[in-house]
Parts: sequence; structure tokens; C-alpha cells
Amino acid sequence: MTAYSLAQSVVSTYKPTEWSPMTTQKEVLLEELGSTSAEFRNVELKIRRSLPVSISRVVRVQNPYLYGCYLLKKEEYVNRYGTVTEKELFHATGTHNVSSIVQQNLNWRLSTRTKFGMGVSFSPDASYANQHCNRSNPLSRAMFVAKVLVHSTCLGSSYMMLPSVGSDTSTGNNGSVYVKYSDNEFYPTYVAYYTSPPIVFRRRRFFY
Repeated sequence: MTAYSLAQSVVSTYKPTEWSPMTTQKEVLLEELGSTSAEFRNVELKIRRSLPVSISRVVRVQNPYLYGCYLLKKEEYVNRYGTVTEKELFHATGTHNVSSIVQQNLNWRLSTRTKFGMGVSFSPDASYANQHCNRSNPLSRAMFVAKVLVHSTCLGSSYMMLPSVGSDTSTGNNGSVYVKYSDNEFYPTYVAYYTSPPIVFRRRRFFY
């Protein structure tokens, strides 16, 4: 069985109840959510708790292969550590990056400017994620809501290539940043499109 068929098999058993039907030939489905739907409002509320912006669109990301790989990684965590925490975190980026992310996931290899580790950075605070989005991105942005696996954390540093032995995640700024270093440890569940308010940059940048 190939990795792709294995992931597909996992999803067929553990597919999220909110997912819309997909044909086996379709690798990714971006399901547009109605602005009056409970699902849209739930995503909007989570973002607007700290980032009071107008959300123009929300799409649900249905990528069976990526989700299957994520579930397999989650099972690996449980078998290895006994327990794993699944956090819901934010990652802000430019809208031009959405297509590649929903197809191939966020890529820790592309990390360039960091303070808490050279991996993919997430935040539990949407405002923080937006504030530290790559400054080259325009104000028309996409906020990813992602499931992220975390077992043990360590304090990150700007030159950290991997977390300390015994840890799988580095953190920083009193838990405002979570950095992941391996494939399939996160899955983008939703993308919300919005326009960021103008940002006054601080002297130092943290990530993205």
C-alpha cells in the first residue's frame, strides 16, 4: 500500500463529520462557507477575539492525504509518548501562499527569519500571528486555523534547528509562539481572508 492510499484509507474511517463529499479523483477541496453558517461564525469568532477585523471569506480545507498523514502522526505520538495535546493555533500569511499550503501544507524548510526556532511558527493569538506575519506580505491576508500536535516543549532560540532532546516543540514570548520542525505535525483546517489594519513594526521581529 502506498503512502497516499494509506492516508486515504485512514481518512475514510476517521473523516471529520463536517467535511463535504469528495470524489476519489479530487486531491483538495476548498469548501466555501456561507457567511451566515455556524461554521463560518465559529471561525470568525475565534479570530476576532483578539483581531477585530472583517472576515470576507472562510473556506474549509479538505485534503485527505494531508489529513491522513496528520492522523498517522498523531497516532505515532500517542504510541511513542502515551499522550499528545492537539492545539488549535493560527498562522497568518499572504493570500498568494494559500494554494501551495492547502496542497502541500506549511513548510518548515522555508523558515528564514525566526527568534524561537527555524520551523513553522504558530500562535494561539490571531492578533499576534497577524502582527508578526512576514512584513513583505500585503495587508490583504489569509489566516490559517490549524490543528497542531504538541507533547513536550522547550524554550526556543533564533538558531535552534531542532527542539531540545525530549521535546518536539519550541515556544517563546510566554507561550505566544509555538514552533514545529517536522512534517505532518499540523493540519490547516480553515482559511479566513481578511484585510489587516496597518501595522507599526517593532524594532525586532519574531517570526514568519
